[in-house]
Amino acid sequence: MQDYDESFFIAKANKRASITWFVLLLIASVFYGIKVGRGQLKEAYFADFFVAGWLSYLGGRILLRFKHADSLRYKWVVGLGYLIFYAVIAWTSLDEVSYVFILPLVCILILYKDPKFIRTMMGITLFVLISSNLYKGLAKGMMDFVASEECVLQFAIVICCYACTNMAIAHLVQSDGCIDGFYQI
Repeated sequence: MQDYDESFFIAKANKRASITWFVLLLIASVFYGIKVGRGQLKEAYFADFFVAGWLSYLGGRILLRFKHADSLRYKWVVGLGYLIFYAVIAWTSLDEVSYVFILPLVCILILYKDPKFIRTMMGITLFVLISSNLYKGLAKGMMDFVASEECVLQFAIVICCYACTNMAIAHLVQSDGCIDGFYQI
């Protein structure tokens, strides 16, 4: 049996996170590009989202290039970069389903098996959700949505996803520890 190589698994998690982030940016770019083409969104909105998403992604790729594929900093670039991308969507999009863009980040975070990191990202995500909904309600006249069951459902889904992710991470860390002989059940 081969010895455990932590740098191998960090590099593998970074690669998978990068691929997932890239695919999501493609999907969002096509989705919002079509809306701009139909005249449903302004080009300035698309430019803001596009720059925030792709610049943070490219910044992460540059980090991996210069700090190597097993850089522990990359998870922070992914988490914070993706949250910047999500914040632009949440604060500027007037649709009621923009919260779904946070769900892929939750999936990416599982790769790193770090409960503290998950809780930090959850706190920032909740700040973005709360502030974007307050902004939509107070500044954009969408108070009906902010006071609706759909808005409550958004928070419940995001909190549930993070809670389940945190439990899954704790389980994975514990089961890995049992395999390695660190934990006793």
